Amino acid sequence: MKFLFPNLIFAGSWIWPWKKIDPALFASLYSGGGPPDYHPKMMLKVILYAYANRIYSSRQIAKQLKKFFENG
Repeated sequence: MKFLFPNLIFAGSWIWPWKKIDPALFASLYSGGGPPDYHPKMMLKVILYAYANRIYSSRQIAKQLKKFFENG
């Protein structure tokens, strides 16, 4: 997530809420039919981080993710 949050203090402040989300919430929303491609908690983090950094386009979010994983 460094690509979206170069300021580690800001990124660190977003870590605690994810530990408090009940996994049963996601299980209740999932209807079955095979495992999801990505964990719902991780996808929610990516979307909220992107929105917090004024990245609203799914293509721009995907571009940033690709750049992040290519740079390791």
